Order: sequence, then C-alpha cells, then structure tokens
Amino acid sequence: MATIEINENTVVRSLVRKGTNAERKKITLAQGELGFVTDLGPSTILDSGDEQTNPGRLFIGNSNQGGVVTGNKYLGNTSSDVVSNFNAQPGDLIFNTENNTLYARKLEDNNGANLSEDFDSLSSGIILGKGLKTDGSETVVDLAGDPTVATNPLVWVENSITIGKVATSSIADIDAYTVLANATITAGPPTATIVGENSVLGRTSSEALKGVTYDEILLNADGTGTATSKPTVSGLTVTELGDGANTRYVQADAAGILTASSQSAVFAFINPVDIYNPSSNNQRTGSGVDDWQSWGGDSGSIPAGAKNLIVQVYIDLGGGTHPTVVDVKGRLDGSLSDLGYVIGTDQTTHTADYRALAVQAIVPCSGNGAFQYVVNVANYAYSRASSKTGWSIISEGGTGTGIPGVNAGLLLQAVGYTL
Repeated sequence: MATIEINENTVVRSLVRKGTNAERKKITLAQGELGFVTDLGPSTILDSGDEQTNPGRLFIGNSNQGGVVTGNKYLGNTSSDVVSNFNAQPGDLIFNTENNTLYARKLEDNNGANLSEDFDSLSSGIILGKGLKTDGSETVVDLAGDPTVATNPLVWVENSITIGKVATSSIADIDAYTVLANATITAGPPTATIVGENSVLGRTSSEALKGVTYDEILLNADGTGTATSKPTVSGLTVTELGDGANTRYVQADAAGILTASSQSAVFAFINPVDIYNPSSNNQRTGSGVDDWQSWGGDSGSIPAGAKNLIVQVYIDLGGGTHPTVVDVKGRLDGSLSDLGYVIGTDQTTHTADYRALAVQAIVPCSGNGAFQYVVNVANYAYSRASSKTGWSIISEGGTGTGIPGVNAGLLLQAVGYTL
C-alpha cells in the first residue's frame, strides 16, 4: 500500500457527511462528527444579487439520532404567523414585522411551523437597533428614525422621547427648614422656600406658596385675613387645660395666655331638691346643740366634681310663750366642726310675733353635693347653748308666699352647685 506523506505544503481536502434533513433524522452522528444538511434555511439574496435557495445547516453529533444544530441563526423577517418555509431550528430567530416582535423557536420537539405556537416572544413593540439609542447617560426612543437628543431629563421632541439621568450629586444643598417647591402661582421650576419656626408650607387667599405662621392661619380661617374678624374654632380640645379628674374653668392673664384655674367659678342652678323638711314641733336636728346630719347629695342633679353646694332655707316662725331663735348651718364633713357656715338665722321679738325668712347661701361640699347640716332651736338669743325641739305653726306660707311644700315652718333645699 502506498504511503502518503503530508508536509506543510500539502493541500488536504476534508469532506463531512451530507444529505437532506430527513436523512439526518434517521442516522446517529458519532460524538463530535459533523453532518451538513443541504435543504434547510430560507432563500437568501447573495451579494451578487442571485437568490440562494436552502443555504443549508451544519449539525454536530452528540450520540443521539440526528445530532444538534451547531449554532442559532437570525432567519429574517416575516409578516405572517406561518413560518414553516424558514425551516427554523431550536433557538433560531425570526422577526415579525406585523407586530414588531422578535421570536425564538422553542427548544422542545415541534415542527416550527407557526410563530404563535412554536416560538417564544423575546420583545414587544420595539425595533431593536433601530429607533433606540443609548450612550450610557441617556436613552432616546425615536419614532421617526431621526432621534434628536435633548438635555432635559424627559423631553418630547417631535416624534422622540429623550430620557436622561439626573445625578443626586448635581442637586445643590439647601438650608435647614427649607423645601423645594414651585412657589409661584404660575408654572415654573422649583425654588427653595424657607419654612420657619411655628410655620407650615401653605398659602393664604390667592397668594403663592410660602412659610405660613399659625397666627396667619387663624387670621385667615374666616377668609378675611384681618385681626378685626376673629375666626371661630369648634370641636377644639386643649389637653393641657385638664387634670384628668375635675372640671375647671380657664382664665386669661394680661398677656392673653390661657391657664386652668384651681378655683371653682362655674355656677349652675337645678330644680330644688329637698334636704330637710320636718314636721311641726320637730324642726331641730338631733337631741342637742350642733347635732350634725349628713346629706349624701343627688347624683341625678349635681355632678361628682361639684365643689360647693348652693342651698336655700325657709324659716317661718310662729309666736309662743318665749321668743324663738333658729340657726341653720352647713359644712363640709370635718371642716369648721365647731361652727360651720351659717345658712340662715332668725328669731321672734316677743311672744305675739311671727317672722318669715328666705335666704340662699353657698356651702362647701364633696361629690354630688354631699355635705352636713344642723338646725338649732332655742329660747332667747342668749340661750343658744340650750336646745328645744321646735315651735308651733301660725303661718306656713300658702298662696302668693312663694314657699313650696313646707311642712312645718322650715325647709332646707339644694338649688345649685359650683364647679
């Protein structure tokens, strides 16, 4: 057998297996073995102007029947969903000019006949490489094919949108308590607007944006902006004026500063509530001098926060063998135990006389008006240290007297309170 010597000047012609695509599918190429398919690919126009039909595809063996295609190709454009004539292999690209979408054939085994069934959509509505420009700092979408680069971050120029970058380092520092806003009443770029202490960013009337103080807000609350027309505030709660337990009134000092007072100054009157209305000859309380009695108050008429009780007493003295002296007193439990507050006192001048007295007084109390009271009855003013039961009745009011429901010449009622 002849021996062929190959050196650096020897020309060797190497051929690979070739055939139709149908024949390829029936054979198994060895691992790494090449096979050329002569009838794959769409027709293409050569540089010479001639049409080349089925330029062919190269496959490489992978020990499986038919092997695999050696590379993906862009197969061109179509306006139809039917692309069986392209003979696309898995991964090959086809652009649909009808919807401006790029497709790639799926990897699973199918016939590659239809874009909608056998291909994956890679883009939508954008012509890659045409009408889209980027240089790293801005992107221009050109709908007319002739992009105009603008300098503003977002500008529509004719048929183009220019999108640019705005670096945070290019925004200048601004002072504290300052915001960027368009402060004018017409269109314009943002400017620095200072919002000072006790102010908000806002506007009054038809003015431009500015720092508005709370004084200005209140003056403009009624729409006048003048100090002579005071605004009305409803539903306002000032928590600092309360103490969480009591009802108090507020007062203004010479500077107009509101403060909460610890003193009671709110008077309220109620329908009279009977406290003591004894029968005839039993007008005194207890069996001796200053036998104090307790009244628990009236929760239906008097609030728990009441500080003082407004009481009224009617004394209608009848004549007797001696002048009669009556003292009615009240006190807060434990206070002024020796004396109490005098609510009313009266006496007849001689045995044939009679007297009528009606007075009101303020007595300290606890919740719901609770307080203590005493009625002392004695003969002669100098004998108040002694006590008698009461007195007989000559006149106890009646029509036109204004004394309601008195039993025997003495009636003690609660008629109001202070907070």
